[in-house]
Amino acid sequence: MRGNTKIKVFLVAVLTCMLMTESLKGQQDAYYSQYKLNAFLINPAVAGYDGYRTISLISREQWIGIPGAPRTNAFSAQTRIMSNSYISRGAHVRKNRKSLTTKGRVGVGAFVYNDHVGLIDRTGVQITYAYHIPLELSQLSFGLSLNTYQFRINADKIQVNDPQDNLVDMSRRGIFIPDANFGVYYTTAAYYVGFSASDLAQSSLKISSGNTVDYKITRNYYLMGGYQFPLDGGRYIRRPTGKSGLILEPNMLFKVSEKGAMQLDIGIRLLFNDKYWGGINYRTPNTLVIMGGIKLDKFYVGYAFDASFSPIMSHTFGSHEISVVYKFGDNARRFRWLNQF
Repeated sequence: MRGNTKIKVFLVAVLTCMLMTESLKGQQDAYYSQYKLNAFLINPAVAGYDGYRTISLISREQWIGIPGAPRTNAFSAQTRIMSNSYISRGAHVRKNRKSLTTKGRVGVGAFVYNDHVGLIDRTGVQITYAYHIPLELSQLSFGLSLNTYQFRINADKIQVNDPQDNLVDMSRRGIFIPDANFGVYYTTAAYYVGFSASDLAQSSLKISSGNTVDYKITRNYYLMGGYQFPLDGGRYIRRPTGKSGLILEPNMLFKVSEKGAMQLDIGIRLLFNDKYWGGINYRTPNTLVIMGGIKLDKFYVGYAFDASFSPIMSHTFGSHEISVVYKFGDNARRFRWLNQF
């Protein structure tokens, strides 16, 4: 009985570390260093915002070399439903303007991912609906996602005196939790601002039957933004792929939990010829992120390396993240002024 009690205490400690975001040493939502490459992962309003059909795959290994360190794999797909789309109509013999018919404002998407932290696996499925409102030279988007999570404790790696222990029995079955996310996204040709909230219902997680304490998933809020400055003078003009041009983009992502834990990710990217990019970010409290990428036809391939200034770095080879994004549908369906990653 004493051995079982120790196991319960250990599992409760692991869950507390993962779910309670007052401590930045634990994490509830997965980190994405290359959030700009696929902002849909943290804001449902992004679904279909640029008119592309987008498929993406991301794989992240955090703190390589430490047993049980976080590992994330995610797959997403999103598109704009545009039976009638943005087209150019002659308003005057010397002036053209872009207008939108009554349709073509809906975006949809799906997101499947798996997080592995220690003995715990979390698999999630997210279905998204977004609505885009065109303004004169910008766009305002709203998005809502319905999610379901499955939490599972890897009981095969637990050594207990009593194989019939109630906690271990519950872990084999897994725990399903429904929830929802909401987002707002405002874009122009030069800058973007987004706000989103995850886990709106703050659903509870119970790891066994009986009188054990419930753990509530903490709601998180995200504020992101960025601005693109052309370095060759003049106002911002998106250039066709293949022509020269340097663009400097400062960007940020601020995250705060319902319980007050805060994290700031601030950085800068340099884009060249609309084909290559590189950047550096600083994530509080003590992480430096170096990233780069290349566009190959319709594929965007990015890599990020995270190095921590904390003592944990002496036990790990850092964190590594690879993203592959495929975008297609580059025709009259798209916003010509909104051709950005």
